[in-house]
Amino acid sequence: MSFQSPLALIGLVLVPVLVGLYVVRERRRESYASRFTTPALLPNLVEASPGWRRHLPLALFIVALTAMIVGVARPHASVSVQREEATVLIAIDSSLSMSSQDVRPSRLIAAQRAAQAFVDGMPKKFRVGVI
Repeated sequence: MSFQSPLALIGLVLVPVLVGLYVVRERRRESYASRFTTPALLPNLVEASPGWRRHLPLALFIVALTAMIVGVARPHASVSVQREEATVLIAIDSSLSMSSQDVRPSRLIAAQRAAQAFVDGMPKKFRVGVI
């Protein structure tokens, strides 16, 4: 699969960097909190550590950002599939020379019979046109 936009390459780098920055920030939370209060008083200020729900907004943001990047990048894939289709055009001369009797009954009727035999031997999914 390939992408038609350079934004996809930016997205391949941006999303992991954002997740990494969030992980680093979460690991440093306690050290940031200790800057503003006495560490002995911290248990009195915060009853319990925040639960898994605090990660939900960022997770939704990352999923939305990834979907947007993939949508803007317009990914496409080239897949070759064997197809059995054909359109055959049969051209039959209808000038006065076709009424000649050198072929029985005439050249025109012989050409029509040959075209009919050809069409009867073709697969049914082929299209045929007569000119």
